[in-house]
Amino acid sequence: MPVLRKLSLLLALVLLTVGLPLPVASQEGSGAIFEGNVTGSQNIGALNPLLCDNPACRRVTDLLFPHLIGIDPASGVFTATGDPRALAEGWEISADGRQVRFQLRQDLTWSDGVPITAYDVFYSYLALVSSPAISDSADPVRARVAAAIPLDSHTILFTLWQDACSALNVLDLPILPAHVYEPGFAQRVTGGFSAAQLLFSQFVWAQGESTTPLSLSRRDEFLHSPVTAGVFNFERIKPAEDIRLSRDDGQLAFALVDVPDRRTEVALFLNGDLNLIVNPPLDLRADIRAAADVQIFEYPSTTWDGIALNLADPEEPQSAFDESGLPLDQGHHPVFSDLPVRRAMQLAIDVDALIEASVQGNGTAIPANQPPGSWAYNPDLSPVDYDPVEARKLLEQSGWKDTNRDGIRECWGCLYAETGDRLEFELMYSYSIPRHAIIAELLRSQLAQVGMSVQLNDGGGDLSPYGPLRGQRFDAYLFERVEDYPVNPDQSALFSSTNDRVGDGWNVGSYVNSDVDRLLTEARALPGCPIAERAEIYREVQTLLQTDQPYIWLFAPNEMIAARGGVLGFDPYPYAPFWNISEWRVIR
Repeated sequence: MPVLRKLSLLLALVLLTVGLPLPVASQEGSGAIFEGNVTGSQNIGALNPLLCDNPACRRVTDLLFPHLIGIDPASGVFTATGDPRALAEGWEISADGRQVRFQLRQDLTWSDGVPITAYDVFYSYLALVSSPAISDSADPVRARVAAAIPLDSHTILFTLWQDACSALNVLDLPILPAHVYEPGFAQRVTGGFSAAQLLFSQFVWAQGESTTPLSLSRRDEFLHSPVTAGVFNFERIKPAEDIRLSRDDGQLAFALVDVPDRRTEVALFLNGDLNLIVNPPLDLRADIRAAADVQIFEYPSTTWDGIALNLADPEEPQSAFDESGLPLDQGHHPVFSDLPVRRAMQLAIDVDALIEASVQGNGTAIPANQPPGSWAYNPDLSPVDYDPVEARKLLEQSGWKDTNRDGIRECWGCLYAETGDRLEFELMYSYSIPRHAIIAELLRSQLAQVGMSVQLNDGGGDLSPYGPLRGQRFDAYLFERVEDYPVNPDQSALFSSTNDRVGDGWNVGSYVNSDVDRLLTEARALPGCPIAERAEIYREVQTLLQTDQPYIWLFAPNEMIAARGGVLGFDPYPYAPFWNISEWRVIR
């Protein structure tokens, strides 16, 4: 939905000063996509999808390496058909939900002609869990996957610690060519180890005890003779200039061009020297929307913001259960153990104003714990409306009254605070997330309008086991949650009572609801993991969470993808904007 307008004279003057030696994306029939890269080609890393630690590296490796499981871009769910970059042509989940058997396609080869097999998948899994250089991406795999066994060259079996319905995301591995990174790997596995030896060695590797983890980087070898099997082929890295990928016919397909900063990147895009831009700076998105001959796609991200509320006594934190599994008395939070007070807090917050102030309007309010892009999102559940009048009414009815007229309410008949105590609490947030500082300040102002006093603490970045958050010695915590893609709607870690463990679990607010526990368990263990049935269960969970208000639900920041008008085939889906990039063509 491009908007046709002329560029301002000021922008034209800015572009005249850029002067970077860039390829011309608008060349007739070039057929190539040019995107900016502020990371710099010399800093992109090993071009190994298991080691990528920056968006630029992931952008390139996503186009060069296959994944195990396909994704349907229209629905955002895993699929066994239609994704040319996926290896699995089908999978079976055991009756107990603890094993997944993948059958792989037999028509795919690496760029050097070697067939892609289950041994490549097995190698990639072992490389991930055994490398000390990987933690963020390996830890979820170690936590959910017990072992993998290649049954033959095109069949691999994964055994899980947890139910398969919540584990498919971590099984969607990027696949490396085992014969390049570890020559002879497949022969050693098939001829030198029994199944029992393989299982034992994987246990050792998963515990981080391996003395000889599989090699991963080999950057120089890759650049000298790259072996890939993705949408495009690797062509070159030219430091301080670009990274280039080509089509099968040898023609340039995609170039990630070094640019000094994001503002310059936007200027180059608007001038036509770049024809693709991803998530430009918030304050420049209006310039892109106002530009002529630009295709724009915007959607809520899988990241969402909320405020976790502590529903238990923060002075003497207790887990939900003792070592014998018996429930413990967790006491009460003086403010947030009372549901009407929690609901009043939600009603008193103008989420639209938070979106405008913190992300310049580039956000979407959420009704509960799922971002709008989740396949389990409840379309019938609307965000709670801003209603400060109703908020004041609820607080008054709950025994919080401003009798001394100083603007802050006190407890006169409230449930859990001492008589005369002020209605105040501390809000923790992390200074490392810039928008959260803006949100926190505005929250303090908005809640003051209904008589709630908020003390701000920007030290919320401490996620250590016995820090204030996981040690459950806090009042409220403003946080961001980054979901996988496809979104894994199972949030047992946040809302299951079994994860209410001081210093260990992530149900830090001590939310306990037996119906939510039952539904989360049921959705994880449905035989065969049917999407439609699981979605209905998760939608019911969202309704309960909105009603119970263990969190204050805020918003998901929006993504923006834009292409110049001459890019034909630009047809993005949320979270899968490049699903058909191999079909894009540039005509001007």
